[in-house]
Amino acid sequence: MTKKTIPVIVPAAGIGSRFENDIPKQYFKLDTLTVIETTIRELLNSNLVERIIICVAENDKFIEQQDFYDDPKVKIIKGGSTRAQSVLLKMVWMKTTLMAGSF
Repeated sequence: MTKKTIPVIVPAAGIGSRFENDIPKQYFKLDTLTVIETTIRELLNSNLVERIIICVAENDKFIEQQDFYDDPKVKIIKGGSTRAQSVLLKMVWMKTTLMAGSF
């Protein structure tokens, strides 16, 4: 039996306004890794995850510093103005991209 794999959307376009810190909460360090690095590392290590689409803010200046940035299973895309809009945009993007076989 062939094991199915899935694409995963990670909304990470928040600016952390409620977090009250200089950096968005996804880039806050927990020990040696950021929150998002911890999350993405777990997803990359899963044999159920085919690819990871991360939605980031238009002016995100931290994503390129993350340890997973150049991983071929990861695609970074600009998100919308809200979490719901980011996820919807990425679902539409993913559907058209996957159907075209270009990711």
